[in-house]
Amino acid sequence: MEWNGISLGPDAFWLITIVFIIDLLHIFIMDKELKMTSFDPAMAAALGIPVTIIHYTFMSMVSITTVASFIY
Repeated sequence: MEWNGISLGPDAFWLITIVFIIDLLHIFIMDKELKMTSFDPAMAAALGIPVTIIHYTFMSMVSITTVASFIY
């Protein structure tokens, strides 16, 4: 990747960095919900947390991170 003729590093580094930042933001924003749905989904459902949606967003994060690590 280049900017104004200056090399900024390999594309793989930037892709993994962007995925890492998105993952961190998701984890910080959804910290309590991720813990609740991971360790006790029945209680999370009783508290009104959408367990299925959070499960599939977490699995999507894992999938996107895995695919991004194998692209380059």
